[in-house]
Amino acid sequence: MARPRVFLSSTYYDLRHLRSELEVFIREMGFEPILNERGHIPYGSKQRLEEDCYDEVERGDMLVSIIGGRYGSSSAREQPNSISQLELKTALRSGKQVYIFIEKGVHAEYGTWNANKSPEDGIVNPKIKWRHVDNAKIFEFIEILALPNNNQYAPFEIGRDITTYLKEQWAGLFQRFLRESERSKEVDLAVKLESASSTLNDLVRFLAEQNKSARGGAAEILRFHHPLFARMQQLHQVNYPTMVFTKSHLDARLHAWGFRLVGEDENDKSDQYIYRRSPSNTARSSRTGATVFVAKTLIDAKENLRNLEPAEWTDEMYQFVEDESDDDKFPL
Repeated sequence: MARPRVFLSSTYYDLRHLRSELEVFIREMGFEPILNERGHIPYGSKQRLEEDCYDEVERGDMLVSIIGGRYGSSSAREQPNSISQLELKTALRSGKQVYIFIEKGVHAEYGTWNANKSPEDGIVNPKIKWRHVDNAKIFEFIEILALPNNNQYAPFEIGRDITTYLKEQWAGLFQRFLRESERSKEVDLAVKLESASSTLNDLVRFLAEQNKSARGGAAEILRFHHPLFARMQQLHQVNYPTMVFTKSHLDARLHAWGFRLVGEDENDKSDQYIYRRSPSNTARSSRTGATVFVAKTLIDAKENLRNLEPAEWTDEMYQFVEDESDDDKFPL
């Protein structure tokens, strides 16, 4: 099982006992400690040894930095930093989780050093002898570390101060992880809901398109099953399909049955078209005169037959009226 790798950064000779104590603590916490003196850093032959340390910092998950009274070995990569200082900087630049601890005596003298800086140039009298540090550059590093980057650090006196602090911090990290896990579930749910909403929108659009198609199909059905057609077949007593889809179709059909549109100019304002059939007493045909009344509401502005549902139809929309015969006028 993968374990978090914790790089322990500090000077060695003055803090070796503390490093050993922290190594045991880190292992007890279930993490993997990385210590230079334990051979945990694989050194190559193509670069300086300190470069391998920086590489290992970048490969780790966390860094614990302990700043004591010794400056340590100077870095060949970045002056005027020491190697342990540059290890800390490397971790910060890489975005690693970093914990910084400063020995209490050093931290106290840092306050004294800071209070004695010249207001003109910020320089501290180099002749001052410091009790807890071997090089005033340690104070300069703490100042650079604390002020511009606002990095958090904790003073310590004994190893227990560090282990207690780390326990609280790592417990807080674990709690945050649990909360973020819950939050990730909420985010996943939100993503799923968004996806479902998108799918629903797609479905609505699809159904809308289908509905348009369905309405088009319904219009075609109404077009070919218009109530007018059955009415004309019934009144004119024909046994073949009668379909008219425009005003000109209606004129032509009634013309074939002997009807002519009459009074069109005079009836422009009327609500009916009137077709008249004259009586015929020829040898081949004997029929009375008749009149057909067609409601103008059946024809739209483009002179097409308007689709009607059966519930919209009334028989008054198409009427066939035969003239009275002489026999009706003079009964026997």
